[in-house]
Amino acid sequence: MKPLKLFLQPLAIALTLAFVGCSDNDDNTLDKTVNVSFRPTIDAEITRAIADGSAADQLVVAVFDDEMNFFSRKTIDMATATAQGVNLQLVPAMSYKILFWAQHADNGAYTIANDGTVSIDYATFANAGFAGMENLDAFCATVEITVSGTSSTEVALRRPLAQINFADATTAPVAGTNKATVTLKGVATAYNPFTSTASGSADATFTFTDFTDETLIADGTNYHYVATAYAFAPTSERIDADYSFAQGETVIRTSSFSAIPVTPNKRTNIVGNIITSE
Repeated sequence: MKPLKLFLQPLAIALTLAFVGCSDNDDNTLDKTVNVSFRPTIDAEITRAIADGSAADQLVVAVFDDEMNFFSRKTIDMATATAQGVNLQLVPAMSYKILFWAQHADNGAYTIANDGTVSIDYATFANAGFAGMENLDAFCATVEITVSGTSSTEVALRRPLAQINFADATTAPVAGTNKATVTLKGVATAYNPFTSTASGSADATFTFTDFTDETLIADGTNYHYVATAYAFAPTSERIDADYSFAQGETVIRTSSFSAIPVTPNKRTNIVGNIITSE
């Protein structure tokens, strides 16, 4: 068996969202407010279909006071937010903490709690395959501001998720014929964007039967994508994983990997001879 290679590369800056106890356009502002504007962007340097951030078409803006008490929120189209900016009516002399969260509008995987923590339900995308996996992708940024008057601020959103790729050096999987199953062990189930800390632990299983013609380039070599998954990295930034590849209903390859490095806003590539044993 040929040795496998694992690469950890920087990931270019480039679900339905439930909000606990709050509704759209709730606004606890006082009578005297000023307009504070933000212009959010996703810096998606990668132009290929995988990881280009284009599926993040909705922006949720959640505003908290400096003690993380919920203040207001709004949900707007990401393209509109990028082109026209986001305008918030805030109270002068007050301090705020603001979360900008970009996601696919219909993903159904993410929930934002009243303390700003974002939790994820991996099972929502268990059978999403390549066609749906990009809808699990998300981007975020936080801003702390004390309002002194009308202002405008640029905000760059980055991926809080790790991307884990499995790819074969010589063989392209066949859509509708092959099936790849990946179980990521010990991934985090929640992430606090304000403190950049992860919490919770779960195993997340993803199945792929639709494969892309796009190739993964690592260490100057082209590899055929077999699986791509997004997950919150645990505090240790290490996970284990089980992998299997089937021809029809017959499993022809299984592998287990230990202590895989995973980091927010980076991709981990597990590449080599992962489809067949020779």
